[in-house]
Amino acid sequence: MKTKFDYLSYLHQYEILIASSGVLMIVIVLTFNMLLPNLNHANQIYAQGQDLKKKVELLTQKDSSLTSLNYQFYKDVFLKSSQILPENKDYVSLIGTFDLLEKQSGITIVRTDFQLGVVSTSSATLQRAAGTAAFMIPISVEVMGNLEGLRKFLDLVSNYNGRLMTFDEVTVNNKQSDTLDVVLSGRAFFYILPGTLGSIDSPLPKLEKSQDAILQKINLLSLPQDTVTVDLDKNSIGKKNLFQ
Repeated sequence: MKTKFDYLSYLHQYEILIASSGVLMIVIVLTFNMLLPNLNHANQIYAQGQDLKKKVELLTQKDSSLTSLNYQFYKDVFLKSSQILPENKDYVSLIGTFDLLEKQSGITIVRTDFQLGVVSTSSATLQRAAGTAAFMIPISVEVMGNLEGLRKFLDLVSNYNGRLMTFDEVTVNNKQSDTLDVVLSGRAFFYILPGTLGSIDSPLPKLEKSQDAILQKINLLSLPQDTVTVDLDKNSIGKKNLFQ
């Protein structure tokens, strides 16, 4: 009974301290288990709000920049650029370009050689042109004509008259009076468009003066008369009923 009496006396003597300590421990436990996670969540919400605010500001600036652009100009330039620099190898347009160059320059194209390789644009064997994002197709063209016709042919090539191509090597096989037999070796180019666009808050690409000059030059070109713009969304593809 004495031990029990001493124990009760001890509890009675320090009951305020014990109760305060218990309350403090409960507060600490509740703080760690409930208050701190809420504080962290609140900080995350605040940080996300600040990030969203910055994105809205960037989007507003981007919208202002896009609104000031000449929509029709860039639409026309894109259509013409897709003929000059298509998104696949498009050997048909290469042949069409040589036919057009032959008619306009007055020379005769005797032979054209393309490195066919793998037709698919997803092939790992595609060759990228050095220093650019474009891919290239090695080509060789044998032409016959006078010097003036050859100069005109090369001028037409450099003026984006059809597919974009360059010639790095010129070989003169023979010369009969004023007629030259020349083999031109070079490359044609194509550019695979990205499968996705950039994010909404991504910065707009900046055009340098040289790039803008190229766009202005392309805009002055005339599209071939046989070019037809097709809206795929308005055309049905395939049969709905295989038995009809």
